[in-house]
Amino acid sequence: MFLDLAERRRSIRKFTDEPVDIKDMDLIAEAALNAPSAMNRRPVEFVMVRDPKTLALLSELKPVGSAPLAGAALAIAVLADTENGKGTYVHDAAIAAITMQYAAADLGLGSCWIHVDGARTQDGIESAEYVRKLLDVPDRYYVGCVLAVGHPAETPAARKERADSPRHDERFGQ
Repeated sequence: MFLDLAERRRSIRKFTDEPVDIKDMDLIAEAALNAPSAMNRRPVEFVMVRDPKTLALLSELKPVGSAPLAGAALAIAVLADTENGKGTYVHDAAIAAITMQYAAADLGLGSCWIHVDGARTQDGIESAEYVRKLLDVPDRYYVGCVLAVGHPAETPAARKERADSPRHDERFGQ
């Protein structure tokens, strides 16, 4: 059941050395291709990276938070064609990325969302531009995030309960 999957999915930042099976990569890609997009324009594309040297370089896309990419078996750069997805490409990319994370969790894999949009490398280069150059992505593509994916080498604790409720009925604050 999806609610069980949503409850058990966690951000995984440490991975084993075991590679991600090509069949699992195909299933994750299929999930992304089936993700909703505005007006069914489907502007999302992605680059799947398994080369350890490129994974290490991707882990330098920002000073804090991108280190899990170096230890992952797979990185998925989530892109969106800004010409095809005018006005909604950021949202479409986010929907596809989380869909891939749920697919990975359903396959017993772990993942971690590495945010790119608005970030900069240690040298001050825009992280999106760094990823575009490293992966030969055309300029018209938005780079929203890079997912670190692999077999989990950690089991994060259960989520903490919120003290307040995020739910409001009929009006905010009710």
